[in-house]
Amino acid sequence: MTSTLSKLMNPAHKSVARMIGYSLTLGDFDGWQRFAALILARLSDRGRLGLAWAALTALDPEQIRQVTNTVLGGAGTPGVAFTDDHDEAALWANMATDDELRAYAWVTFNRLSPKEQADFLDATRGRDAA
Repeated sequence: MTSTLSKLMNPAHKSVARMIGYSLTLGDFDGWQRFAALILARLSDRGRLGLAWAALTALDPEQIRQVTNTVLGGAGTPGVAFTDDHDEAALWANMATDDELRAYAWVTFNRLSPKEQADFLDATRGRDAA
C-alpha cells in the first residue's frame, strides 16, 4: 500500500530517499560517493544544503573538522608572501588543518632564536586561548 505522501513526492526525492538507504546499508566509500553524485544530479542547492546542515548538526565539533578537512583538504604549504607577512600568515592559517597548524607552529617556534622564543612566550602569557 502506497501512502498519500509517497504519491505526492517528487520522483527525484524518492530516488534520493532510496539511495540514502542503500548507502547506509553498504556503509562504504563507494556507496557514499554514489549518493553524492545522485544528490548533485537530483537535488537543488537548497535540498543539498538542507541535507548538509542536518548531517553536520548531528556531529560533534571534532567530527565536523574531520569531515570538512577530508572534503576541503588542508591549506598545504604556506605560499610566498606578496603583501604583508601577517596578512598572508592569517590567510593561510584560516585554511590550514589542525595538524598543519600544529606542525608549522612547532617548527616555526623552534626556529626562532632563544630571545625571540622568550619574547614570544612573554607576549602570549596570560592571554586566553582562542
